[in-house]
Amino acid sequence: MQKSSGAVIPYLKTLITGIKNLTLQKNYLPTLDSFMDQFLQTKFEDTTMKYICSLCLLLFVAISNAQTALPSKTFLSLRDSTTSMDIVMLLGKGGSLSAEGRSVPLFINFFDNKTAPKTNAPKAGMIMWLQNGREFLSGDYYLGDSTGYVIFKKNGQEFVNRINAQGNAFFKGQMK
Repeated sequence: MQKSSGAVIPYLKTLITGIKNLTLQKNYLPTLDSFMDQFLQTKFEDTTMKYICSLCLLLFVAISNAQTALPSKTFLSLRDSTTSMDIVMLLGKGGSLSAEGRSVPLFINFFDNKTAPKTNAPKAGMIMWLQNGREFLSGDYYLGDSTGYVIFKKNGQEFVNRINAQGNAFFKGQMK
């Protein structure tokens, strides 16, 4: 039995609400599969509608898992107001590095307010940005072949910012 196109809209709204609720859970993929099987089998007998709804679901999941960079205001504050930085290196020989005063802008220029895809690279270290001796923001950094990224957590949200090629080369050089 096929549903008329007018009856599809309420079902899509219910589907999207269910997907939103499931993506808020930590391990939602097994639940999502069972939800889709149950929802699509009972609501849409039409194979075309099942296919369209599956595509919508995949698009929503891809968008909800997309990485975002720091908000512009936060990044500008990080860039313009940082007075010192502490960097802990975990790869290679390890070690730490502190920057203060005029050397801070050199390090801050290693970071772009653009997002970067997460990879399976090992955590290379941690960076803390300080403003007048107080922690403003901190994050874990990861290095790739040409660029890297740093993951910040602020107010329960995760942000991923790109480490440019110059920064990636500098941090890799410190690992030796």
